[in-house]
Amino acid sequence: MSQENVEIVRKTIEARNRDLEEWLTFFDPEAETSDLLTAPVMTTEVLGLDALRRDAEQWMEIFDDYEMEVVELLDLDELVLAELRFHGRGGVSGASVTASQVDLYRVCDGLITELRAGYRSRDEALEAAGLQE
Repeated sequence: MSQENVEIVRKTIEARNRDLEEWLTFFDPEAETSDLLTAPVMTTEVLGLDALRRDAEQWMEIFDDYEMEVVELLDLDELVLAELRFHGRGGVSGASVTASQVDLYRVCDGLITELRAGYRSRDEALEAAGLQE
């Protein structure tokens, strides 16, 4: 992997904050995604752009002003580790919410082919990837 893949992940996250359709252009049509910290009514694994779109739309229904903030991006050779902070406001409650998590992205030929989201720490993500820091 290269710094180029780190920049693709950065641009993907920035696009997510602007426009859902733009965000989807960074994913391979057959991308596999999983989320360990998903809401109880949502699925934990999705395959393909249509399912990814529906998943993202559900998050947008749950939270108003939903935004992802990059804390750190790290090239792990085959993966890109993203430490993120999420900000939003509960759509029903109006309560402000901030949460942190670590995600793993696999980039092939300039597109994200796999996203494993929702690790609670860098160590947990590295262990899941079979890597040690």
